[in-house]
Amino acid sequence: MDARKKISQGATAARLRFLSALLAVCSAALFSAFVPSAIFLRGLAGRAFAAACFLGGTGLLAWCLFFVVMLVSMMKRAGRYAFAVTESAQYECFGPFLAMNVRFFDGAGRAREGRSRFVFGIRDAEAWQNVPLEIAYLPGDGEAAGDGKSGKKGKPDVQPNALVVVLGAAPKGKISAEKGEK
Repeated sequence: MDARKKISQGATAARLRFLSALLAVCSAALFSAFVPSAIFLRGLAGRAFAAACFLGGTGLLAWCLFFVVMLVSMMKRAGRYAFAVTESAQYECFGPFLAMNVRFFDGAGRAREGRSRFVFGIRDAEAWQNVPLEIAYLPGDGEAAGDGKSGKKGKPDVQPNALVVVLGAAPKGKISAEKGEK
């Protein structure tokens, strides 16, 4: 399976598509409530309701566009991703959502850490607890060039802002082969 298809069928892409569609529908509903309330409701309460509908619809539309841009940029970079299976995943609170911090071994067998830039819901944390996850990540410059430089020996390459795309549970729940070689 090619990288683009694998990423487009992954959990992150599916969640981005779902949230984009949900926010677009909610935004359209608020805009459709704005038009009649602006026309027919007179007085301070009617104007306040119309303004709230317009601002809420605009805010939801902005979030929808943000998620669409994230999905498009993720799919544009699909050919540059490398794939791995996580050794561990931790979650940290980010408002009503959770961000996912993962630890994995890259293609050269070095321990790395990364954070998903997309946040998942509480229900995902429970379902994916103690389950190896298949991820896609952008390899560092050293890894792409194959020079083998990884900083201090035995220390993980900590990149909390590295783009990590969660594809889902690892096939057969096995940790990557690189871990077995260490």
